[in-house]
Amino acid sequence: MQIEIKPATPEDIANLQTLSDKAHRVHIPAFAPIAFPDPGAEVQPLMGFSREGLGNHGAYDDEDLEGFDMYAPLIKTDFTFKIDYPLKTAALVTVSGKAQEGGYSAADMIAAVKAAYEGIYQMEDGDTPAPDHVNMGAFILANRPATKGMFGIWGHGIHDLAIEGIDTFVFEDGSATIDVSIGS
Repeated sequence: MQIEIKPATPEDIANLQTLSDKAHRVHIPAFAPIAFPDPGAEVQPLMGFSREGLGNHGAYDDEDLEGFDMYAPLIKTDFTFKIDYPLKTAALVTVSGKAQEGGYSAADMIAAVKAAYEGIYQMEDGDTPAPDHVNMGAFILANRPATKGMFGIWGHGIHDLAIEGIDTFVFEDGSATIDVSIGS
């Protein structure tokens, strides 16, 4: 699977939004961290949301995951998506290379989103990641400083981010895009 990342133009963003209104949509109930602080941690690519212990505030409705196969192809063609959080300039991501192998599963889409975020943070930070907080004298701001690179990451280190859901959109012409919900 190949990932191409470039700054999104206003036309790119408008095109993705317009197309999403005219497509067949499938929701993938995913929750997956973008990066793990412990590289040896076991990766859990999909977890259902639960109300247990959350009370009346901040609870998600339970997702029906019965019969959902993380590894079954959902999109048969290469696809694009945008990443705009936490970026000053949105990124347009093109994913290719698996269409001829049967298509892209939810697990593949999660891997593509993670790889794109890792690429963006690598482009912005190089080999020296920005600190995950800012010392302001008597106060410590628990956010990373903004970068001044191509995308302008603000506020969150990569370990703060998680995929909270993915919507797939397949169009009549066979092309596809995904819309990724990212939380921190």
